[in-house]
Amino acid sequence: MEKVLLMTFSALTLSACVTTPTTNIAEFGLSVTQVSQQINTNLDELSELALQSQADSLAYLTLNQSRDQLCQGSASEIIQGEVLVNPAECNIPLRLSDLDSIIDPTSPLLRKQMVILEANQQLTTYANALTQLANVSSKVEIQQSSIKLTSALSSLNDSYLDLRYAKDSNRETIITTQQQQFHDNEAIISTAVAGFASAITEEKRRSALKEVMTQGERVIEKLVPVIISELNQVKLHQSMATIELSALSDELIQYNQASLKRPQKQAKAAENIMDFHQRYIAIQAAALKDQQVIKAFNQIAISHREITQQVNKDRFSSKEIVSAISQLNKEYKALRSFKKLLASCEGKIIKGDDGFLTCKT
Repeated sequence: MEKVLLMTFSALTLSACVTTPTTNIAEFGLSVTQVSQQINTNLDELSELALQSQADSLAYLTLNQSRDQLCQGSASEIIQGEVLVNPAECNIPLRLSDLDSIIDPTSPLLRKQMVILEANQQLTTYANALTQLANVSSKVEIQQSSIKLTSALSSLNDSYLDLRYAKDSNRETIITTQQQQFHDNEAIISTAVAGFASAITEEKRRSALKEVMTQGERVIEKLVPVIISELNQVKLHQSMATIELSALSDELIQYNQASLKRPQKQAKAAENIMDFHQRYIAIQAAALKDQQVIKAFNQIAISHREITQQVNKDRFSSKEIVSAISQLNKEYKALRSFKKLLASCEGKIIKGDDGFLTCKT
């Protein structure tokens, strides 16, 4: 009986030693997943807002068809400033061409946003697979994580090439050449993970994680700066906030016009005003949100680099890794909560001439 207990205790002790070193890597993967999924949620909301704002503008122009005269030009042409008319003096019918204007796949803004969305989704897949590799205990799971990792890193590399060489005249040739070169990186990852699958030991797991993160770092260190550069140019939240501000201004006009015809009850009026206020605050915070998305992407790159450095020193559990994870979690909280976003500013929050709040350090 003593022998059995001793063997059981030894097995448990060994098991604890085996799983602990890579626990922090698994936690890092989960943290990256949280941050990238929240960024994805933010970008998805922007896409929906862009479409909804365009639909609201069309609805505002085409809602009243009771006038005698027909306006020159379509609703979409009026919105885009191609035709100047006073909507209060004539009817603006809704046409099929107006529906086409709501979604424009050729728009540079939307196209860049889609590449960024795809890159961010692949970051999520990569982080999930990294967590899986740090936790797996069977050959099937190892093979699954290997496929996810190689596929995610390949897609991340493709996203980098698409963004980096979007305006290059030799774009196709450069991308094809660099994609071919990246196949060597995929082979290195596959070999390392296959070695782990052939003999499931902690040593093999560490070796596989080290190789995966090293190859991942070569992509992420190039990709994230390009994403940040694009985000700085397109200012996604601010672009959408401008549209929202126009829609809010229209609603204030309608509110005042409706009040002239038939005054609202005080409680209802107060409810409307609070809704206007909340929307206006969100509009003013657009620049802060753009800054925060950039900070989150940047922190993914920083944390990945710091942890890769630790892993290459055969440190799979250290205070540096814990600190890198903690910083990522901080950015995640700021992405999720407006109050946390304001609190995350280490300097002063000021309102610029454009009406947007920004953090000045």
